[in-house]
Amino acid sequence: MKILCVILFSLISGVTISFSQLKKKKTEESKVQIPDLNKSANGSDEVGPTLSHEKDSVIFITDETPVFPGGQIAMKDWIEKNHVYPQDALEKGIEGRVYVSFIVDIDGSISMVSILRGLSPSCDKEAIRLVKTMPKWIPTKINGKAIKMKHSVQIIFKL
Repeated sequence: MKILCVILFSLISGVTISFSQLKKKKTEESKVQIPDLNKSANGSDEVGPTLSHEKDSVIFITDETPVFPGGQIAMKDWIEKNHVYPQDALEKGIEGRVYVSFIVDIDGSISMVSILRGLSPSCDKEAIRLVKTMPKWIPTKINGKAIKMKHSVQIIFKL
């Protein structure tokens, strides 16, 4: 049970432990210190993430998500207007959803576009093209400061 707790804590905290270190930890009676989440990194009582991250850091959990200009309905309309159904997918009758992951940068631009779950090579390629050509999003903000955030959307292919 202790080994499982150490492994889980290591995964959560981003620490890598080799098997030899894990074996050593099993034999030792050591206590793991868990940081006080009610204190900031500098020890103040300010609750919430600090923005002293490096320029290229990405935060995955916030109170809000990035927003397409005009919201979900505007994004759906934009996708329908700019969507080009791949010819081979039309001929084969391929329908379904492509899940696309990307980063919304602090200026709202989109980068690091990738497929989370694909449908067919041509549909995946079209979904990536759509996301890469989207207008700038409204980025997530923490304490009034824009941050990078990973986001995902689904692109629906329906005949």
